Amino acid sequence: QLTEGQIEQLEATGINARNLQEFRFFTNDFATKTQGIDLVVTAPVAAGELSYTYNFTSTEVTQYDTLLLDDQRITLLEKGLPRHRWNLTLTQALSDNLAALGRVSFYESWSEWAFGPAAQVFGHALLLDLETSFSLDPQSTVAIGVQNLLNVEPDNLTDGPDWGPVVGRPFGEYSPYGFGGAFWYTKYSYNF
Repeated sequence: QLTEGQIEQLEATGINARNLQEFRFFTNDFATKTQGIDLVVTAPVAAGELSYTYNFTSTEVTQYDTLLLDDQRITLLEKGLPRHRWNLTLTQALSDNLAALGRVSFYESWSEWAFGPAAQVFGHALLLDLETSFSLDPQSTVAIGVQNLLNVEPDNLTDGPDWGPVVGRPFGEYSPYGFGGAFWYTKYSYNF
């Protein structure tokens, strides 16, 4: 919130500040060190392909101003994403017109500062996706599938201090795989 003195100071420099309620600016006033590994391996199998992807990422806040960056923001920068993630995908032609896809994805735990004096750690997750597709002709394909077949949801937020149960937001904001549970779909594609 701008004080009267700040408004007058801005007005003196030619900025019309009488209607400003807040004044924000962005600064690049901290340093991080990020290291990681990305690995992608694919191999042909029978009438399909098997692929494995792996990611390791580590971020450390190395320099910061305590007036600008607090423990909550540092936790989000350093631990807000899983350090280890991988998925294994198999695509397979079952006949001339029929194909299938299966995918297993793993996300290691991550942290988020929701309520209380410390960050909440959200548990790891293993997800399963399945899809089958049928070619109607060389240009048209119909697919039916499900993402997150096992209906995995992130852990619920723990109760806030003196808040009781969290209303309207039972999950953390930063889940790497969403919080909608299983998602069934049908899609039609046409190649021109």
